[in-house]
Parts: sequence; C-alpha cells; structure tokens
Amino acid sequence: MEVRKIRPSQRNQRRPIPDRALVDAVCLQGKTIAGVLERHGWKQPGQPAAGQHIKALRAALCATLDRMIGPVTSGLQVQGSEDIAQAMQSWARGEG
Repeated sequence: MEVRKIRPSQRNQRRPIPDRALVDAVCLQGKTIAGVLERHGWKQPGQPAAGQHIKALRAALCATLDRMIGPVTSGLQVQGSEDIAQAMQSWARGEG
C-alpha cells in the first residue's frame, strides 16, 4: 500500500464558521450558504454541498438572527396613518 503525503496547505481544512461571519456573508455580502461552506473548507469548489451541512448552517443562521432580534414585546407600536396602524395591530394579533 502506498502512503500519500499531502501538504497541510493542500488538505481540506475545515474551519469553524462563526455566527457573525455567517450573518455577514449571507445578509450583508449576499453569499449563498453553499458559498459560506466553500469559503470555510466544508465544500470543495465545483462540488455540491452536503445536505446535512446546508441544513445545519441554515438552522444556525436562523438561531443567530433570532438572538439578534432580541426580546419581542407584546405591545406593537405603529406610527403613521390610523388605517395602517390598525391593520398592523390586527395582523399582529393574527386577525388578518
């Protein structure tokens, strides 16, 4: 059996994907989840991304955005036209 030696710089080095890097890449830079996976070594260029990696990253993105929104208060305050304010408040109560 022949042992192949691969330089560390040529190995598929998977790096962790920080929440901030994920949000910045997808929401601010317009990258796809597959693009984020490729940039961090979780996907080979030209190859499709693994489904479980896409699902995990999508879940991480959703959780991070939920944390960023902070606590949601029950009192909805809408400024502007009374019609718009009433429509938004009824929508928030699930009536419309």
